[in-house]
Amino acid sequence: MIQRARLKHRPATRLSSRGVLSLGLAALACIASSDTLNAEWSTYQANAAHTGYVSTSLDFSQAAAPRWSTPLDLYPTIPGGLAVGANTVLVTGYDALTTYGLYALNAYSGAIVWDHTNLDRINPPAYANGKAYVVTVRQDTGPHLGGHLRAYDIQTGAAIFDTPISQSLRFLSPTPFGDDLYLGQAGGAAPGVYSYDGATGQLNWSATGLFDNGWTPAVDSQYVYSYTALNNQSPIRGLFLMVDRATGQPSYAALDSFDYGSFVTNQAVVLGPNHDAFMTDLNGHLIARDVLLDATHTPHIEWSKSGYGGQPVLADGVLYVTTTDGVVHALDELTGDFLWSWQAPGGHFAFVKIATDNALVVTVKDKFSLNPIATYALDPATHAPIWSYPLGGELALSDGILYVLNGGVTAFTVPEPRSLALAMLGGVVTLLACRRRRARRPLL
Repeated sequence: MIQRARLKHRPATRLSSRGVLSLGLAALACIASSDTLNAEWSTYQANAAHTGYVSTSLDFSQAAAPRWSTPLDLYPTIPGGLAVGANTVLVTGYDALTTYGLYALNAYSGAIVWDHTNLDRINPPAYANGKAYVVTVRQDTGPHLGGHLRAYDIQTGAAIFDTPISQSLRFLSPTPFGDDLYLGQAGGAAPGVYSYDGATGQLNWSATGLFDNGWTPAVDSQYVYSYTALNNQSPIRGLFLMVDRATGQPSYAALDSFDYGSFVTNQAVVLGPNHDAFMTDLNGHLIARDVLLDATHTPHIEWSKSGYGGQPVLADGVLYVTTTDGVVHALDELTGDFLWSWQAPGGHFAFVKIATDNALVVTVKDKFSLNPIATYALDPATHAPIWSYPLGGELALSDGILYVLNGGVTAFTVPEPRSLALAMLGGVVTLLACRRRRARRPLL
């Protein structure tokens, strides 16, 4: 195994007094304009790397009653169902009459800003560059099988484009990256990964030959990554594929030697900062791959483990993943070594959905029905719960607000740690007072 230096998500920095003052003033400005949303939860698992990581420190012990709750009486169509950007929470689902819809809620009040209902069967949303994106599916015949890639203005809900696509199955949210969208498609004669222009909906390229559904690609500046079942294989084999992001040409492909388990994944590849990628299949395999590709290095499996399933989450050198019996394990990113575990009360199943700099947010599901029943926040240092609420569901975190989708959307305000806020404000006050004293000092 090639030895690699461990990279963190946040490089260490040292601030001068002027830097501290600037940082403090910026924080004050942010506090003063607290209704301006800066962070985004743009797609499945927050970002194009699908890490579930949000760069912030939050004090979940101070999370009180819900900030707001908006009933929508929706059933989720597939994992995901939430995206957040431009002061707006995007929600998709269907009601008791099987009416599918896209809803845009004000991120701070929960008020419905606009909606589009009576749509075809709808997949989870994405947000980028002032636009809401969804894929809808109708079980039709013909060259496009009733699929549509749709874009709406995030502020008004006005339609921007409606592109017919070959789509007949359910997939996770599209993955925005730069000015483009990347998504999985299945339907017609060419299932695979596709790239579209995010402004016009025009097709950029397609890389076909993948069969299963319930996934979305991961994307970085060079490649588009997928891990899916390969068509016409028995037993089913998993195919890891790296496609050139600019051209759509396959750059690397590896076929597993073990049984993948099923054609429906409901997950995405997770990209790490150490040219690594993580994925699970539906047969209990957790796989870590080195994805460095150049003239002297070929991607390969770095380590693998059995007995895991579901969507991994990655933050600060630690991979969080659930065992097949519902226990959260924390593993070393580079080696896969076991670090610690947490089991939900009552032996229910726990799944880490979000990681911040100082907390993990976990959905707990009933061990019999697998219906979501609670949300927990764990301290990754002590491995103990610091907050819980008897409501579970699909989760998103943006700008200090935790959103839970379960029928409707419930929002919780989670403040920054008081010590951090007080220290920052104290530093600002001290520096300003020092500058005033200097300004008043008489000339000799």
